[in-house]
Amino acid sequence: MDADEVRIAARQLVKEFDSVFATDDVQVTHMVLAPAQEVPWHLHTEVCDIFYLVRGPVTIYTRVPDETRIGETGDTVQVPAGQAHRVVNESDHDVATPVTIHRKEGIMPLVYVTLAEGTTSQDQRAQIGDGIYRALVDVASAPEDDRFQVINEVRSANLVYSPDYMGFDRSPSVVFIQIFFNAGRSVAVKQALYARIAESLGAAGVRGDDIVINLVEVPKENWSFGRGELSYPPAPPGSTQ
Repeated sequence: MDADEVRIAARQLVKEFDSVFATDDVQVTHMVLAPAQEVPWHLHTEVCDIFYLVRGPVTIYTRVPDETRIGETGDTVQVPAGQAHRVVNESDHDVATPVTIHRKEGIMPLVYVTLAEGTTSQDQRAQIGDGIYRALVDVASAPEDDRFQVINEVRSANLVYSPDYMGFDRSPSVVFIQIFFNAGRSVAVKQALYARIAESLGAAGVRGDDIVINLVEVPKENWSFGRGELSYPPAPPGSTQ
């Protein structure tokens, strides 16, 4: 459910849901819930919610991880993109919270895949690269035209790994995957990304126990995509972005 769909549903379910301010990147809405009213379970893939409690308490349930957060008057509660949540007024009086919705940046991934020589064919390596790319686009909202990958074959003697670390059964066909991307993905998105990559590589003939994934989150100013230029300059002072 995207931000527009949530606004439409919320207007029908809560006492007040009025837009206060909106740009392409930020939306601020004033919401009032009467006793027992709620915004039901939903998940944003493209935005995060920040609740500023003007009058509490508000109960926010989340999944992956399963948590119950109670925001009192004056508190701030943030729900990242990719995390399912439900907002409930379990008190005996109206509660009020401005909700700030921030659109997330594209994740801008740079992918390194390392495996031993002779363990895969050229077709398999192409499938591995394709599978990782599709997982990033479909699960983590990477831009469709943002594909930067390095697939390295190394001598088996130079690929060092613990064959049974954490109870797995790794073979000489182990595949190391390291993904650099912008910070801000939720635990739920990361978990789904791991699962999708493993599924995609399984279709390419890679055993699940042979897949090692490392995510490296970086601030967006750490990227230069050409000409030695800062690709994502900091927002000007006072900017809402």
